[in-house]
Amino acid sequence: MVKDGKTDQRRFSTNFLTSPYVDGITRHSEATHIDCRHLDFLRLQLITPASPLYTASAEEAALMAPFPDPFWGFCWPGSYALCRFLLENPEVVRGKLVLDFAAGCGIASIVALHVGASASIANDIDSWACTASLINAAANLPASTLATSFHVYDGNLVGTPLSSVHDATMSAAHPQSTSSSSPSDWVVLAGDVCYEEPLATDVIAWLHALAAQGVHVLLGDPGRQFLPHARLHPVASYELPPSIADGNFGLSPTGAVWTLLPTSHLHKQK
Repeated sequence: MVKDGKTDQRRFSTNFLTSPYVDGITRHSEATHIDCRHLDFLRLQLITPASPLYTASAEEAALMAPFPDPFWGFCWPGSYALCRFLLENPEVVRGKLVLDFAAGCGIASIVALHVGASASIANDIDSWACTASLINAAANLPASTLATSFHVYDGNLVGTPLSSVHDATMSAAHPQSTSSSSPSDWVVLAGDVCYEEPLATDVIAWLHALAAQGVHVLLGDPGRQFLPHARLHPVASYELPPSIADGNFGLSPTGAVWTLLPTSHLHKQK
């Protein structure tokens, strides 16, 4: 969480593993698999057609569940594409620090560790998503990896230096450590962040600022209206499995991964 331009360092994983959060999520979701052979090794706590929330209206959901819109209850197309890309290109995150921005269920940060990232941070503005990410990480990662390499952080990180994120998560959780990080140590994964124009504008501007510093930024999206195509370069595209395609409301049958074009390239296009 960012307060007055500074990073609040009071957030630790244990803040989210309390009974109200854990019970609320497990009661209204199901431990299940994604219908995709590439990712069926994962078991995730998701809202499925078997859950009453799956077809509930916003008004009905507000009466049924103790949380706001449960975006953490689904694997979204952009995150799915990012996971497929990491499985095919593990060298992208091997030995790197990974920030899974707008993590939702945390699947991208989990897969990043699975393929060799040194640490990952599942970040979301929703504390319930942080709990869901922890539940899913615990179900899919070795205990030693979960204890030392998986972190969660709630709050809006747009505009926040990654050095502050590092201090508030890894350094705060391991105060004896003297490690620091440089921009080239980081990979930022941003899945499904272009569904509203103001949000997309702010997030993309921040991601470009990070990329200009030397951070490797990957964006996952099925081609939403506010995706700034002119500022991105497509690197991969994947057909969505039925369960994810159904939840995509026919927007696109595929999810794509994009990198951010450098500023020099943008100037040449004008």
